Amino acid sequence: EIVKKVVKDKKRLKVIGAGHSWSKIAVPSSSNTVLISLNQLSGLVSVDKEKKQATVLGGTRLYEITRLLREHGLAFENLPSVNEQSIAGALATATHGTSSCVGGLQTMVESLTLVDGTGAVRHFSKGKDEEFDGVVVHLGALGVITEVTLNVVDDFNVHESVELLSFEQWTTQAAQIVSDTKYVKFWLELYTGRVIGGSPPRWLSDLRVYLLTLLQTVGGRVPGGANAVMWLTMKNWPIVDRVAPHEQVFNIPHAIPRHYELEYAFPADQVVQVMTTLRSMLAREGMW
Repeated sequence: EIVKKVVKDKKRLKVIGAGHSWSKIAVPSSSNTVLISLNQLSGLVSVDKEKKQATVLGGTRLYEITRLLREHGLAFENLPSVNEQSIAGALATATHGTSSCVGGLQTMVESLTLVDGTGAVRHFSKGKDEEFDGVVVHLGALGVITEVTLNVVDDFNVHESVELLSFEQWTTQAAQIVSDTKYVKFWLELYTGRVIGGSPPRWLSDLRVYLLTLLQTVGGRVPGGANAVMWLTMKNWPIVDRVAPHEQVFNIPHAIPRHYELEYAFPADQVVQVMTTLRSMLAREGMW
């Protein structure tokens, strides 16, 4: 009804998700734009444990879906580092996870329902509708996602190993680590010349976030401040070897300070070459 009224009034409509995106994709382009939120369109619609499928409403946050799935012994097979997004927004913006063999959230969608630009309710299914892939990652341009049916797996734990490597060690070991590991993350730490394999433990994440936020508060005017923050965390970086629920390993366990971010994709066999070039660029700027 909302969409039909917007069309009748000759206005534009945009959906607000969790506000995680750095882009202005959900910002009104004019005073003629109507914004709607899916926060109240949230929850689990149904679960089919035999088929390992779950249907959720479009505004349900990823952390909430994780909790609801666990109640039925099920789970996402992969998750992004941040879990506050709504499922509709995460799909529409191609939010990814971290694996060389398991796809992102988009690959888990079996079907979805959306209200298109005319107010009509439309259903799209994998393998049946040629528009399916474009509808899943639609950047909000095709309509409002109201329901999503996901292919899920049995709930599982992850064995996490976090190591601190020199850049030179990483260049020789990266390909083998990726080949041997189902889920992998690498963090290149500026000003230190080090690479972290895995995610930091919560206490160290919180410490670094506090220091970085403090540094941002004073406008980055402290000489060598960023350098000191990075060296402090590197000096106290612990080796982690644990088994934990999957979402505790996949998700970054803290609120990231306000910042802007760019993401790039390139072939896996070019990772070392690309990062070596990036390191040279950073070194020229005094950031390595």
